[in-house]
Amino acid sequence: LFSVCSVPFLQTLPEDVIMKLSDLMEEMHFAEGEYILRQGTKGDAFYIITTEKKDSDKEEAVVSMLSEGQWFGEKALLREEVHTTNVIAEGDVTCLLIDRDDKSCFAMRVLKKQLILSSGQQEHVLRERDILMKAHCPFIVRLFRTLQNADCLYMLTEVGAGGDLLSLLKEKGTLDDSSTRFYVACVVEGLTFLHCRGVIYRDVKPENVVLDEHGYGKLIGSGCLKKLDMSKKTWTFCGTPGYLAPEIILNQGHGVSADMWSLGVFVFELLSGRLPFCGFEPMMILTETIRGIDHLDFPKTISKSASSLIKRLCRNNPSERLSSQRNGAKDIHKHKWFEGFDWEALCRLTLPAPIVPKVSPSSSHYLEDSGEFYTSWDEF
Repeated sequence: LFSVCSVPFLQTLPEDVIMKLSDLMEEMHFAEGEYILRQGTKGDAFYIITTEKKDSDKEEAVVSMLSEGQWFGEKALLREEVHTTNVIAEGDVTCLLIDRDDKSCFAMRVLKKQLILSSGQQEHVLRERDILMKAHCPFIVRLFRTLQNADCLYMLTEVGAGGDLLSLLKEKGTLDDSSTRFYVACVVEGLTFLHCRGVIYRDVKPENVVLDEHGYGKLIGSGCLKKLDMSKKTWTFCGTPGYLAPEIILNQGHGVSADMWSLGVFVFELLSGRLPFCGFEPMMILTETIRGIDHLDFPKTISKSASSLIKRLCRNNPSERLSSQRNGAKDIHKHKWFEGFDWEALCRLTLPAPIVPKVSPSSSHYLEDSGEFYTSWDEF
């Protein structure tokens, strides 16, 4: 652990992240004159020198001399790259290394500055960063650290090793009651965590829910995240057509109850494979949304109890929606569609997921740019 903490660019990571890196690292020993890396070979590991015993008097042309606590090969974790120099042990050397096959523990989200500025999303991105850095919840993708260089902002996060729910839904067409119930419960817990802290999510949809290596659903970061002021309402038009609550569309001011409407749409989509409010263009979708859920014919794939849950989440009056009353999310817990569901086991992360994904390192996204990195976004 000491050797990992000694690396300057790792020192600002949370303690649990450093511990995870330490667990993944393997110790390797190299004898005098042994090649640790060979020029021209493909990089596949990051090395930290932990001990060295210099007893060589050989004089060779060297680019630089590395000593205990220094590191090399970090670009191998960011992108596939061929080594441009040899690294040879001078004396007996011990290194800790982590290879590319272990990188599925983390993901690097890349945001291009020019695109953010041109679309006026600077405030949204900074707000998302501030909220997610404090959101330590098992049902929300964790943000560990932010970086930037001249062109991009970077967010080091947990990786959704199992992909997102939209991909799963496209693969299966529809999900059964049991699977849907599990994923909806994960989203409910994530939203409850945010709502208890005065934060509205405003973009609940299958593509914003990813599965971890155990199959649990987690909300990903969204530019629509916002901490509400004392009035507990905001008037910003934000979200995705088809999932938006009527009060957002009509600019009546909205609060956390808008997330409950989107949750109802989310349940409908998982069980039916389509959105309840459809149209050839966004305006048609918004018009259908304002007409409300009671004008719809529910498909047979949605049971009566699930229909009841959806309709109670999608009440036109925000104050009448489930979770908007005095009991909060407990009203969702007690709904008959969730009868027999073990909420306590879910929160303990001991409830078996309907699908345990096959974890693949290729599902992660990492830095593509070189250049100098800064740990602060304050100048952005």
